[in-house]
Amino acid sequence: MGHMFLVMVDAHSKWLEAHIMSNITATTTIKKLRQVFSTHGLPDSLVSDNATTFTCDLFQEFMRRNGIRHVRSAPFHPASNGLAERAVQTLKEGLKRMTGGTITTKLSRFLFQYRITPQTTTGQAPAVMLMGRWPKAHLDLLRPNIRARVERKQEKQKERHDHHARERQLKPNDTVYIRNFTSSQRWLPGIILSQSGPVSFVVKLTDGRVMRRHQDHLRLRYDKDKTMSSDGTAVGGSIQVEIPQETASEEQGHSVVPAEGNGHSLTNTQPAPVPSDPAPLGHALPVSRSTPGVLRRSQRSHKPPERLTL
Repeated sequence: MGHMFLVMVDAHSKWLEAHIMSNITATTTIKKLRQVFSTHGLPDSLVSDNATTFTCDLFQEFMRRNGIRHVRSAPFHPASNGLAERAVQTLKEGLKRMTGGTITTKLSRFLFQYRITPQTTTGQAPAVMLMGRWPKAHLDLLRPNIRARVERKQEKQKERHDHHARERQLKPNDTVYIRNFTSSQRWLPGIILSQSGPVSFVVKLTDGRVMRRHQDHLRLRYDKDKTMSSDGTAVGGSIQVEIPQETASEEQGHSVVPAEGNGHSLTNTQPAPVPSDPAPLGHALPVSRSTPGVLRRSQRSHKPPERLTL
């Protein structure tokens, strides 16, 4: 093929390394070995043939400084380093079968296929023996990855949920309303005692009951000038109460009385009677319903549409 290669193979995992060399001097070989050692670490021993590159003083000094035991095979007996010689033959046969592309492309494709193919001695692929996992290959594209598919679906569901969800930051001692599922009163006031989970809270009601609710069933409560202690009792202040519109006129001391016949209402300047027992704070006073007034309707004349008749 007209190219020189530096071929290395791991005795444990049968991982194959092959590099195209411009020359086979000791200096160039040491540079390639440093590149390989930076990825896989320093080996305990290195077995080579008796080429001049491996027997020179420069190479021996490199082995000594890195604590690598250098073993050379017997002269004129390639079988002494049979693992490396077999790797050379496998590389040559594989590159001959590769078609298309440059020599660098052919080498990369061969090494990729070799490293993910189970080896006859170990029964496992060199990549699995060395890295402890199967690298992704083209065949994996035909076999769906159920775990990755589920993770992608969960990410999409989270994105859709977060798009409409509001960020809520609840913490202990916050006054809240909790959703009630046992009686007609839908929301009950209380205070958060603790957080029992990522989105669950333990709430103590004003009547002393303790309930656990999801944050979707909690609403922050804002009472004017009123706080609640950790034991669930109210402390100081007053509650802001809105007066219903239907009783606003009576609170001002006037009552609206409908007139008879003409449909107009007259205003009585006398103050409305005050009940002997005032209603409790936060409740509207009972008001007698008056007769509804005359309905007002539009007097506008409606003109029928002009339609085209043929």
